[in-house]
Amino acid sequence: FGPTRAPRAGAPWSDARFAAGLAEAPLADVRISASEIALSDGVTGRDARFLLSLAPGLLQFSEFDAKVGAADLKGRIALRRDAETAGVSGALQVAGLRFEQRAFAGELHGGIEFSSTGQTPAALVAGLAGSGRMALRGLTMPRADPAAPGRSEEHTSELQSLAYLVCRL
Repeated sequence: FGPTRAPRAGAPWSDARFAAGLAEAPLADVRISASEIALSDGVTGRDARFLLSLAPGLLQFSEFDAKVGAADLKGRIALRRDAETAGVSGALQVAGLRFEQRAFAGELHGGIEFSSTGQTPAALVAGLAGSGRMALRGLTMPRADPAAPGRSEEHTSELQSLAYLVCRL
């Protein structure tokens, strides 16, 4: 997208228009395989494979496939530039992403598709739209109190009685 100015103090994204794009990329398709790939801070993919495509106004990662822990991660992302307008689109699918938090544990399965266009980083982020689906499998609540629903019913009855008395006054 070319260099951008830093955002104003307190703003997460710059509202300055994208600078002129960098030199036009040559046409290229490169298949890449890596035993490890950094996906973000602290998240590493293993046995990663993807197709990197370059063309004028386009940088695309497609056919992405990697393991993150025991989970399968698949996806694609395309970055486009047409004059002053930048665009991003993509999809991400995950299967078997195990999570363990204080209150919940289970596996996440699902996917999202997204796209946006804009002439500034702030507009590109604000315009993000998409859809997705998610399923939780094997969901457990290790710290849950099995007797809580019964106590909740008792409290509900007490509150209803109190509300009835207050309304009668």
